[in-house]
Amino acid sequence: MSESEQTKAPNSIMEISAFDPEARDNPHPKLKQLRETHRVLRDEPVKTWLLTHYDDIRATVNDRTFVRHPINAEEGSMTRMMVDPDDPDGRRSSILFQDDPDHSRNRLPLMKAFYARIKKMEPEIEAMIDKVIAAAPSSGRIDLMEHIAVPIPILIIAHILGVDESRLEEFRDWSEGVILSLNPLRSAEEAAYMMASGEKLDAYFTELMEDRRREPKDDLISDMVQAQANGGNFDDDELRTNLQALLVGGNLTTTDLIGNGVWLFLNHPEQLQALRDNPNLAANAVEEVLRFEAPVQATSRSVAEDRVVAGCPMN
Repeated sequence: MSESEQTKAPNSIMEISAFDPEARDNPHPKLKQLRETHRVLRDEPVKTWLLTHYDDIRATVNDRTFVRHPINAEEGSMTRMMVDPDDPDGRRSSILFQDDPDHSRNRLPLMKAFYARIKKMEPEIEAMIDKVIAAAPSSGRIDLMEHIAVPIPILIIAHILGVDESRLEEFRDWSEGVILSLNPLRSAEEAAYMMASGEKLDAYFTELMEDRRREPKDDLISDMVQAQANGGNFDDDELRTNLQALLVGGNLTTTDLIGNGVWLFLNHPEQLQALRDNPNLAANAVEEVLRFEAPVQATSRSVAEDRVVAGCPMN
């Protein structure tokens, strides 16, 4: 009997999420069976439609006629649970959840400054990565996550932003708290941790922004407050929120990407050898790791009006 025949197709998105122990260990047999049996799955308990085919997913996330903000999601859905009760109109939402015109208004200046900053700092960033790798144990056993995957992302994104290296441990902890906003099933204890972490990040970024206005430095926060002063159409709340999103997105998810990527290559030695034989495949390899073993398992969109998605009527 084949693996797909032994595996029962999931009935709920929860069965293929990290909340399910079997899926957390290895989601791919369930995902394979789901793709083979359902192009679209309606999960009524969580009021969600699940797309399973790559082309449908890609077309949906690239289509800006779908809406992002959780406030537009169906009442009772998991996505709707992510609405911040203190920000019901989404004013403080990051670009991850904003719709146009706010999404473009905030994203374009931030990404322009971010990519320019990365290009300018590229030699420094490469030197910092080399230093972390060189400091790892050179023989015996090594904990990849402890020695490589955790320290490198927080070190690099903090350097780009302009965060004092002495605060890196705090920033990592605050990031762990803030990312719980993406977990609609967080406990009361986790919600308190999330709120406290967000407040600490808000206070720290406010301090940094004010400091960079007085005395600009060679970092992204200085770039952004200067862009704001030069007519940038975003306020301090929006800037703080998106700086937080950069911190978390450039930190926790990158740690997971490194760990997932190394694990995949160790379990697919033929692919590892192909990459060793042709290092020019590195960019494609990263994209394939992101596709196959993504740090973030799902993203959501809402339909603004009745329409057909992946051959299925939705409203």
